[in-house]
Amino acid sequence: IHRDITPENMILNEAGILKLCDFGLSRRITSFAFTDNIGTPLYMAPEVFIPNRGYTEKCDNYSWALSFWRCLTGETPFGEYTNRSELNLAKQDSTRILPDIPMILGSSLSPGMNQIIQNCVKFNPEDRPAMEKVVKDLENLLGYN
Repeated sequence: IHRDITPENMILNEAGILKLCDFGLSRRITSFAFTDNIGTPLYMAPEVFIPNRGYTEKCDNYSWALSFWRCLTGETPFGEYTNRSELNLAKQDSTRILPDIPMILGSSLSPGMNQIIQNCVKFNPEDRPAMEKVVKDLENLLGYN
């Protein structure tokens, strides 16, 4: 589990392949849930903000989706919040969702891509797809299968 997926922790190599870097907060997945309130707040999943709640690798799916959303839109998710307590309250609002990307970019993004991102930022981590499914959905959408 990486625990700090952000656009700043991603690099493109010469072949145009995206690589994840900065594994300083990463940990091996065990049978125990993680409880540390750790990561970059703007990209942290809602469950990571709750002390001692416990979280799984699904928090990385959330962070990946926000990072991808930022790369596509150029906007900082939750950027309107200026301090951590405001951000924490916003992230605990289960009705708050990211704006649909086509609403921001016009119609230049497929509804399928938007749906993949929206599925990964669902409030309840159990409702988020496994990253293997996300990869498969992306491959299907982009015609890599």
